[in-house]
Amino acid sequence: MATVCKDLRKVALAECSLWTELPRATLDNVHKLIPFFHRSDRLGMDLWIDEISQNQVYGLCNMLWGNLRRVGSLTLFFKNEDPIDDLKMSAFYRMLSHPTLLLENLQLSVSDYLDPLDALPRIILGYRPHPWLRSLVLTAFTLESVCPAFANLTFVSISVASLCPFEQASLPTGAQQQWANTPLHRHFPAIRSLELLGIEPYSAEDASAYSLVRMPYIDRPLEELFLLFEPAHPCVGDVETARWISEGTVTHNVRELVLQLPDSEVVRDGALMALTGAPLSLRIKSCGGNGAEITASTAEGKLRAARLLETGVMSHLKKILDSPVMPVKELYLTTNAALANILPLFAEHRQLETLGLVYEVDPLFPAAPAGVPALHSVRTLRFESSRVAKVDASDIVTFAAAVVPRITTLIVSQSITLLHPHVLPPTLHVGRMD
Repeated sequence: MATVCKDLRKVALAECSLWTELPRATLDNVHKLIPFFHRSDRLGMDLWIDEISQNQVYGLCNMLWGNLRRVGSLTLFFKNEDPIDDLKMSAFYRMLSHPTLLLENLQLSVSDYLDPLDALPRIILGYRPHPWLRSLVLTAFTLESVCPAFANLTFVSISVASLCPFEQASLPTGAQQQWANTPLHRHFPAIRSLELLGIEPYSAEDASAYSLVRMPYIDRPLEELFLLFEPAHPCVGDVETARWISEGTVTHNVRELVLQLPDSEVVRDGALMALTGAPLSLRIKSCGGNGAEITASTAEGKLRAARLLETGVMSHLKKILDSPVMPVKELYLTTNAALANILPLFAEHRQLETLGLVYEVDPLFPAAPAGVPALHSVRTLRFESSRVAKVDASDIVTFAAAVVPRITTLIVSQSITLLHPHVLPPTLHVGRMD
């Protein structure tokens, strides 16, 4: 037994991947982890340090100075203290100015989403693009100038106050856009996904450092834009934030726009306005309780999504259907969504061509809701599932006869087994999808 344990210990010590994820620590107890730093070797370790005070900055620098080259992911949470000690922060910047070959993820945050501590200097991680750094989370410092090390970042999660430290003197109008802050792609030329944190409403009398209108319009391609609104400061009636969302994201540049906790119908309308002029595919998913998520995508593949309450979903569906510039071609619903409430809205929408039902938790194909008028324009019925399921074809025939009587095509997921397929009409084309 002793020999086996000894051999297992040797194997564990020699396996670098077992030592990459270290537990979260503070500067008071991080010394307990130092003996394990070297064991991750070329793979790099994940180092997370919480509750860093100004008095501990020198200790932080001493600890990281000889070990930063071993770090693959570095997360530092600072306490928000005033005033800032310039000498100590200068020592921190000098320590972090050396290139680190293994570093892929960097997070510099401040507790409780309070205001940033200081401006991040250009010397961070050297004066050249960092070869491996791909992810940045930043709320503890502002970006008043472009940091060359961030040139290869693909994902950035940042507060508006950190990204746009300068107050906007006047809002841009038309072609006359004079921005005080640096455009997004000058900071991060390779960015694909941006997450803006703690967004607060715009006010001409009391300009918030977290107001979205501080940020220059996005004028280059961006795969994903996540807007996370601060629940304690709802943007109710905030037309300037809504205008930024509808104009600043520019449909041709932002592929996916996601709004989280936008407690403002005006702001949500701003997201819908960015979709005008293209046929839509709607996907409505229940999220438990009265919550639901509505996702609208254009034919060109550009997506917009907003997490709304159920009442919000209904009102926005009506606005979309009433709009002459946003024709809906496809509708996808989770099978446990409120079919009886949503389907009647499309009874007179003659441009709907595809109805998709997404299997989530229901064990059977949904029954046709009573009193729902038939959708005569629908020609394709899709039944999707990521889970293995069995569906009786006779249930599909019953549903189709009542809701989509003129379908010519039925498409089901590979994970779904059709029972009694012989009951399907011989003229119905049946296909499979991955």
